Amino acid sequence: MKTSFLAAALTAVIALPSFATSDVNTVTSLNGVEVVLQGTQAEPNNVIVQAELPVIEFDGLTFKGGQQIVAGYNDAFSATYYQDFAKRYNDEIKEEFTAEEIKKAVAVNNAFIEDFPRMKAFIEGIADASGASVEHILLAFWAEDALFSKSMLSFGDQLFDGKDFTRHGEDDKIKGCTAVGFTNGILGQNMDLPLNMSGESATWKSDELIASGPSPFHPVMSMSRNMASNTNTIDAFSTVALENGISIGLMYITAITHNVSVDEAEVMMSKYQIAGAASTTLADKKGGLKTFEWHANGFKTFDQEDGYIVHTNHPRDREQELTDVLYDGDLYEFNKAMKETVSRYEVASAYAKYDLERSAGSIKDLLTQRPILLAPTADNYFISSMSNVSDINAGCQYVAPYRPDLTGFTEVCFDN
Repeated sequence: MKTSFLAAALTAVIALPSFATSDVNTVTSLNGVEVVLQGTQAEPNNVIVQAELPVIEFDGLTFKGGQQIVAGYNDAFSATYYQDFAKRYNDEIKEEFTAEEIKKAVAVNNAFIEDFPRMKAFIEGIADASGASVEHILLAFWAEDALFSKSMLSFGDQLFDGKDFTRHGEDDKIKGCTAVGFTNGILGQNMDLPLNMSGESATWKSDELIASGPSPFHPVMSMSRNMASNTNTIDAFSTVALENGISIGLMYITAITHNVSVDEAEVMMSKYQIAGAASTTLADKKGGLKTFEWHANGFKTFDQEDGYIVHTNHPRDREQELTDVLYDGDLYEFNKAMKETVSRYEVASAYAKYDLERSAGSIKDLLTQRPILLAPTADNYFISSMSNVSDINAGCQYVAPYRPDLTGFTEVCFDN
């Protein structure tokens, strides 16, 4: 992942009005599909970047399971896909972090998998199949979060340069991409990313875990037999652990496979930090539903309200403050620049509050609607690049490999 790739990603996530893509006629996705930027949100470009969802069957968190994940990605995309992705991350790490920072990240993430023997065996299997070291694979997982987070922190410094704004800390509540959860074991999310980070989504399936994500190192929309997770990243507003933190993907998979309730997972996660500033919701079978808001010093939690939780990507209850600091009080301009974060939150919250079904189907319907759904237009290539709904009690995930309005959802269920 080169710096230019990261720069494109971060400016798309939280873009100032001065950032315009009118001089960019096309954007090429990870899998080589070119999308012409044209139209409006009501009539966007409807090219399908990824039509099919690879489902990689594996033996779970075992040595063999790790080997199967590598083989699955290579079969789905290209002969050395997994190895090339990991190498790209490892090369970029050396450009963006010092040798001491990298050494610390390896030590922190290695200590984490030492605490969880099944996760250690899984990573060792991935390393074996990749012909790489465990350190190399751990750094690829860590880099998924750390490279993006470091760039976003730099962007945040520019965003708030000379302006009085305190980044997220222990007393703030934050929100990320559009995500909705109910207390009946259902959790859904639109994964919003730039087009050039889209097009290679996959789902892993074992007897204990179904995990979905936009890359091999970010399987964060995951479900076990008892729990489900999603994640949202808001680093420009936050402080970040970086080399002192665990890979987000590894943390959440471990949390939902080694615990049976949100409360148990909270106890486990409280012992660690994660590499990026993220907001995740965990749900369980028994009605547990809680958001964990991570920053450099750990996390703060807040529980469901009225049986649901909604996320978008601005600090909750700080819209006016951000608007005053960045846009002279013009909420319309703030919402426009932040990719409709305010309107997405308001619409999703109203929907969740009054939804009579509170079902997987109702969340799937919500994720296909504007303004929750983001589509490529003449002035935007930050889009809903994949979607996911976990129904823990049914034992099924519903995954859209690209925009859910164009591809629909693939059902992936435990076998029994």
